[in-house]
Order: sequence, then structure tokens, then C-alpha cells
Amino acid sequence: MNKNTEFAVGIKEMQLRIFYWQRQTGERFARKKVTIMKNLLGRCVCAILLLTVLTGCVSAEYRGESFPATLYINTYQAGQKLPENCVFIGRGVASGEYSGTTESQLLHKLQQLGLAHGADALVVMGCRIVPDGNVADSAREDFISATDAPDQASTEIEFNNIIEDQAAQQSSFIRIMYADFLRYKRNLPSAK
Repeated sequence: MNKNTEFAVGIKEMQLRIFYWQRQTGERFARKKVTIMKNLLGRCVCAILLLTVLTGCVSAEYRGESFPATLYINTYQAGQKLPENCVFIGRGVASGEYSGTTESQLLHKLQQLGLAHGADALVVMGCRIVPDGNVADSAREDFISATDAPDQASTEIEFNNIIEDQAAQQSSFIRIMYADFLRYKRNLPSAK
């Protein structure tokens, strides 16, 4: 073999080696990408399930008239000055397990409930912590405000009672928020 053919064969071998090396590296990289994607997908699924569980812990109940859904709802606190052109259309309550539910989650659930039933405004009447299974006055038509409950003092004492043996503590608590729903008179069917 002459030098030119040896050089050509050497270059060909080098190209083949580079090709095989690139192929192996590419396959390794592709496998690594798949593994990374599987891990990322698994984490996303876990996060979505966790969010579903956390948001699924808030329940809500509405009693009153229903109107076509609205796109925006004003939120007021009890005692705050309300617009004069509003009428009462219903009451609602949202509740969730105390340690996994915040007041803002309950408020958001009540806002969604109000939007679905056509409320233009909601008035938060109060938020309470009660022992599980003791939803205050949910069987009656009137929801009591946070300060009206005769059992509130005993609930607070029980809630704040620190027991060394946590297994001996039988009570679990739920957070409850009450609200009244309002609609502007101009949006009532009879006003049109």
C-alpha cells in the first residue's frame, strides 16, 4: 500500500471511530434525557396530585336564589359599609380541615360559589375553628357569626389545650367561614 491509500484508510477508520463514538454518546445522552424527563414528569404528577388533594379539602354549601353566573365579585367584611343598591340573595359556608386550610382558601371557595350563583358581592360574616363533626348550625337556615356561638369559648380552650401525649388528643378541628351573598338591584331580572 502506498502512503495515500494508507492515509485514506486511516482517515476512514478515524471517521468510523468518530461516528461510533458519536452514536454511543448520543444514545447515552438520549437515555439520560429520557431519564431526566421521566423524573421531571414524575415530580410534576406528584405536585399536581398534591395540589388536587389540598384544594379538594375545601367544601362549600350555598342556600339561596341562583342567577346567571357573574364574572366578578366584590368582597366585603362584616361591618363594612355596603353599596345601597344591593339585595340579599343567599348564604354560604366553606370549610376545610384546620391545619391544611387557610382563610384565603376558604374565601376563594366562597368567591367561586358566589360567582357560580350570580352574586355581585359577598360579605364575610366570620371565620371559626370548631371540632370536626360540629358544623355550627349547618342544619338550620341561619348561619351564625363567629362571635355568636355559645360553644366558641370551650372550642378555643380545647383547641389551645396543649397535651404532651398527642395520641391522647381526640379532637380534630375544621376551619369554617360564613358569608352572605348580594346582588345589585340593576342585575335582578325584574329590574330589566
